[in-house]
Amino acid sequence: MLCEICGKNEATIHIEEITDGKSKTLHLCGECMAKNPSLGGVDINAFNLGDIICNWAGGVNKKHSDNGDNNSESSDNKKTVICDVCGWTAEKLHKTGRMGCPECYRYFHDMLAPALNTMHRGITHTGKNPAGNALSPEREILIQISALKNEQKKCIAAEDYEQAAVLRDKISSLEEDLKRQNTGAENE
Repeated sequence: MLCEICGKNEATIHIEEITDGKSKTLHLCGECMAKNPSLGGVDINAFNLGDIICNWAGGVNKKHSDNGDNNSESSDNKKTVICDVCGWTAEKLHKTGRMGCPECYRYFHDMLAPALNTMHRGITHTGKNPAGNALSPEREILIQISALKNEQKKCIAAEDYEQAAVLRDKISSLEEDLKRQNTGAENE
């Protein structure tokens, strides 16, 4: 779908406004949205991804720990999380909606997981792989596990418990394979 403003670029932003039961949808490209941030009555700059993530995750303590332990309990019993690799804090994540380094995803996992589970169907990407990029063996196993779990849910819903048990065993086997691959990679 092309942008309704320029008619050239692919529309990547879709704004739907419902007023008095009537729906109005606007499809825009990133360029046109950047030029006109309040198109459709919605100021896109008013959205802060960090706020959204932290609100879904139940908030963040913005105070830094004084005892030198980056991931310790503070006096009000909330965790202050700081990435030991780059020093990025939960406060910075809250303000910017961005991570400081790849390791931040591990340090902020407890905060991100609830938000990702709400926004997506899980915290593991199972969508398309960019063209020209080969899947890693680990990724292939994760995709197989996801497909088998979906199939298992259907079997359970249809009360085909024997087939669900067979799928459970296949899933367990693949998860063990994945653990062996990850353990082997860590030992290298």
